[in-house]
Amino acid sequence: MGESTVVSSFKVNGDNVTHIQFTKWPNYGVVENVEELGLLVKAVADEQTARGLKKAPILIHCSGGVGRSGTFATLYSLYHLIQRAQDEGWEKV
Repeated sequence: MGESTVVSSFKVNGDNVTHIQFTKWPNYGVVENVEELGLLVKAVADEQTARGLKKAPILIHCSGGVGRSGTFATLYSLYHLIQRAQDEGWEKV
């Protein structure tokens, strides 16, 4: 994943939770290395797939709750759209 990502696991009400923190996205700033951001998106998708939760919702948060969270959600959605297009063809997407 890289040094910009911290992964923690814990239990909440008996369920396993994986917390993935991206440390190199400053508040009111931009990610300097977009490759690291891409690796974060892939890491989250891989975690969902590995746990058999491919279609399960994920929780995204940042201090402000809109800028970085919204950007990540958009990138994550685009990643899945591109993956689906590669699997099924662009005509079906």
